[in-house]
Amino acid sequence: MIKNKFRQLKSGEISWSSILREDLQFVEAEKTCVYCGCCENITKDHIIPKTIRVNCRCATCDKIHGIHNIIWACGHCNSKKSVKGLYEFMHELHPDDKISDTVPTLLEKKYLKLIYCCHECAGTLDCGDLNGDGELNVFYLDYVLHK
Repeated sequence: MIKNKFRQLKSGEISWSSILREDLQFVEAEKTCVYCGCCENITKDHIIPKTIRVNCRCATCDKIHGIHNIIWACGHCNSKKSVKGLYEFMHELHPDDKISDTVPTLLEKKYLKLIYCCHECAGTLDCGDLNGDGELNVFYLDYVLHK
């Protein structure tokens, strides 16, 4: 389903709602960890690590360094996630569950919009198989983080 939505976005068949909607939801959200639900030692976590360097513009990108990329997380989860991609980290936290059942809606909406913006900025929306596995991989940034 996610790959289908990505293809529809790429073709212009559908378009994103403003990312500002999710930013407002974040500001109004209770300060609980989006990953584990803990209410203690809450910090701001960057969904896509600020250290990402897909291209030279990443270092100053407002989407990567601004509120668009921030979610509440406890210090433990924030530290444990480190530079991992979202889906990799969620799989680590919930190895026996389907990813679609573990990622909170607000987090996933923000992440997917950021990934799309990053692909658009990097000029990789039309590239298809970015990691050489023979499939369209819209989450290539999860792999880029570990290069």
